[in-house]
Amino acid sequence: MSLGCRADCQCPQQSDDSPKRLILAAADAADSNGPPPEELQLAWHVKRFRSLPNAGGLNDQPAGLVTRMAVAENVYDSIKAWRKAPDWSKWSTANPDAWRIVQMVAEMRIEADKYAE
Repeated sequence: MSLGCRADCQCPQQSDDSPKRLILAAADAADSNGPPPEELQLAWHVKRFRSLPNAGGLNDQPAGLVTRMAVAENVYDSIKAWRKAPDWSKWSTANPDAWRIVQMVAEMRIEADKYAE
């Protein structure tokens, strides 16, 4: 499913509508372990160009797209901020919502590694 890439785009990492794949792909991109998923790229474009991906308003976007974009961006931003924090303990106390995202990603990676073996 292409959400905004060109027809000739060779994006190797797409979420394929799987929330877990989307979250892990966004986290991997934050850790420089893979390209950003399409939803994250679209979120960046929306911020940069101040325009939604498709013509019309918020309700004219494909079902779930804006939510997936927000999830990808929240995961990416949380992982990036956590990695940059000089003191993870203080950071986790000051950013409890982002810390929950970091913990969730860590648990998902452990689970994914179990199934990869």
